[in-house]
Amino acid sequence: AMVLEEMQFADAASLDIINTLVTDPELNFFLFVGCYCPQHDTENASPEISDRSFQQLSGFAASLANMEVLEQEDKLIITQIHTGSLDIESMNCLVSDVLRMPKRLTKSLTSKLYPKTQGNIQFTEECLKLLAQDNILTFEADLLRWRWNTDGLKNYTIADTMVGLITDKIAKLSEEVQEVLKISACIGFDFDQATLEQVLSKKHIENAGGRFDLCPLLNVLEREGFIEASNLSQCHYVFTHHRIHIAAYTSVHRREQSKMHLSIGEVLWQKMVGTEPKNMIFTVVDHMNKGSNLLRDERLLDLALLNIQAGEESIAKSAFIPALDYLRKANKLLPVNHWEDHYDLSLRLYNSLAVAEQCTGHIGEMDSHLSQVFNHARSFQDKLRAYKIRIQAYGAQDQLQEAVDTGLDVLLQLGQPFPRSTPSKWDIEKDYLRTRGALLRKNDTALKNLAVMEDGTILDAMQIMGSLVWYGYLSHRELLPMLVFRMVRLTLRYGLSDISAYVFAMYGMILCGKMGNHKGGKRFADLSFYFLGRFSAREWVARVNGSCYYCVRHWREPLHKSLEPLLYSYRVGQEAGDIENAFFVAHCYCCHAFQSGQSLVDLEEKTGEFCFDMEQNHQTTALCNTLPVWQIMLNLMSQSGDPLKFDGGVMDENETINTALTGNNRHCVYIICFCRMVLSYLFGSYEVALDMAGKIRDIDKVMMGSFFTCDHVFYSGLSACAMMFTGRNRLCGKLANAAQKKLKKLAVTSVGNCLQKYLLLKAELAALEGKRIVAHRYYDKAIEAALKNGFVQDAAIANERASIYLKQCGDLSASSRYLSS
Repeated sequence: AMVLEEMQFADAASLDIINTLVTDPELNFFLFVGCYCPQHDTENASPEISDRSFQQLSGFAASLANMEVLEQEDKLIITQIHTGSLDIESMNCLVSDVLRMPKRLTKSLTSKLYPKTQGNIQFTEECLKLLAQDNILTFEADLLRWRWNTDGLKNYTIADTMVGLITDKIAKLSEEVQEVLKISACIGFDFDQATLEQVLSKKHIENAGGRFDLCPLLNVLEREGFIEASNLSQCHYVFTHHRIHIAAYTSVHRREQSKMHLSIGEVLWQKMVGTEPKNMIFTVVDHMNKGSNLLRDERLLDLALLNIQAGEESIAKSAFIPALDYLRKANKLLPVNHWEDHYDLSLRLYNSLAVAEQCTGHIGEMDSHLSQVFNHARSFQDKLRAYKIRIQAYGAQDQLQEAVDTGLDVLLQLGQPFPRSTPSKWDIEKDYLRTRGALLRKNDTALKNLAVMEDGTILDAMQIMGSLVWYGYLSHRELLPMLVFRMVRLTLRYGLSDISAYVFAMYGMILCGKMGNHKGGKRFADLSFYFLGRFSAREWVARVNGSCYYCVRHWREPLHKSLEPLLYSYRVGQEAGDIENAFFVAHCYCCHAFQSGQSLVDLEEKTGEFCFDMEQNHQTTALCNTLPVWQIMLNLMSQSGDPLKFDGGVMDENETINTALTGNNRHCVYIICFCRMVLSYLFGSYEVALDMAGKIRDIDKVMMGSFFTCDHVFYSGLSACAMMFTGRNRLCGKLANAAQKKLKKLAVTSVGNCLQKYLLLKAELAALEGKRIVAHRYYDKAIEAALKNGFVQDAAIANERASIYLKQCGDLSASSRYLSS
């Protein structure tokens, strides 16, 4: 169970974590209680509360309230409890309990207080304390009861709000205690004594004896109920209620607030010097920004740099909205002629601004910032980061052709030209032989002992090529191997870097997908994992693991074993700020989970969550590729009008294909055709299935190394056999036999994934030849292998096909047994 109070202070990242926990289907017995005050109940603006905070809270509450599907399936129970103020009768019960007097005697006092407090519990309690302090409410010890001065109460002035009441209470404190309270409120809802002392010293609050003694003043505030010691340490305090914090903060004049925040920020800034800035930078910057109107010249530049650092750190944590706030603030702090006088700072800022704008979907603003860089950069080297951002933005928006064209332009200027025309098969073969020859002289030990790359230009070129590889995989199949081969040779010549893990992962993918060398592919995948650990390259985890588990590992080990590593890579990619590749890995996970026979109920829900996040993060390419996978799940679960069509539910087939073709995303088009092929076969539309299979007959080139290539062979072979069973197309035998031969080879290297597919196709062909006993035996073997390997969908197909065949043979009893299975 988890209980969180004061959730109106939570930031977006914290709310996202809570949302993830609450909606996680694997947490079956998790109770979450969240408490927060509505916006109207805060009465005044606290330094921690903003309109955005309440918008975030509203969005969080709405996202939970709208989860009707989860509620209907009893997976999530949402209860909203609105705790309003007390009515007058209930408030009289409260007053009676506090004063320990009969309700009939406290009724007159309650009637005087209720018009002011309106049943607010804390307001009522504070009013009673205030009346006691001012002797309007007195305790008669001889009678052991409380008595109140009715005439005095009638003329007694009570503030109209809780905050007003606390403000009046603050006004009665000594000036020194008030000063401590106000500075504490500016520090925050919680504060430590050391920081408070330093700020007080900075303001020269000292007594006649020398050093200012803070402890007695804090004791007064504790005794009066304003603050209390925190559980963190004895020298750490928190305000007892957010309204007390608000009242203390609003008692400070606005101009004085700016001075105090600036003073606090400078004290914390000094603490941060020489330490790891990640620990304190956000707190420092938030205080300094509130006092930025008091800064001039060089100090404004220092604050601009701090905001840039905070923005970059937020980007690294994938907190793009706060990053945008910090970076936009930095932009406002720079002088008009900043490009001339503060070139390096301006270059750094506008590059980071472009990243933040892109990740929040503000493409126009991103282009504007990049234009600033291109217009003012003093060298091509200074434009490189901007080019990388633009390439990534094109790729995320499914503008793959523009991404590739821009990347090739940059590589040309870096001295690594590539042909603009489509390379011939001979060009690719020649490049492969050249690369293989260089690698033949290097065993694993020699590769691991290569020197570290020091040539900065080559490293820049490698990074550009690394960003183009995935786009080449999606849209330019001929360019992809040329990029990878070049990267391998550059690594052998100039040495290793953090990108080396990705280089060898992609080379392993080409060996598996293009050359059919599964053993060699696994070798280089293993090497990529080694270099990933050696360079602690978390920013490359999503790309490396995505490539290895999507295109290499499943040829040598069970498909379902890729699921956990892919989910792990997704989380690491998000944490490292590699959003684009994190969602590429999420797409890989959805594909493999579907293909390995995971429960559609849970998987459909998770895939929907991934697609929603892709859309929210403006990752159009990943979304286009994943939507067909989500749609086929819905069709199989009877949650679409026509199970054979992709027009409705979560996607429109024509619209998605047009988007993909506009961006030259052939990967997406092939996934759509593949999914329609599977649906057509499963629902008995065999001609359409064969038609779809024919449209993507070169899938092994377009979706190189992926498990889709194996399933394409499987379903096209099954569709050909089914057509032959109906007697409508006797020409399908050639296709079915070719499919059987391919699956036989795959069943040797990937027995845990392909054996049942080969056995089922062998059973179908035996049935077509009238070999009933042989067919029966292979159906049983296919079912046994499918269940052993966890492919429940293959087992279901084998049972259905065996049942249909035996029924045609007149063995209704055996047919019935298979059908019931």
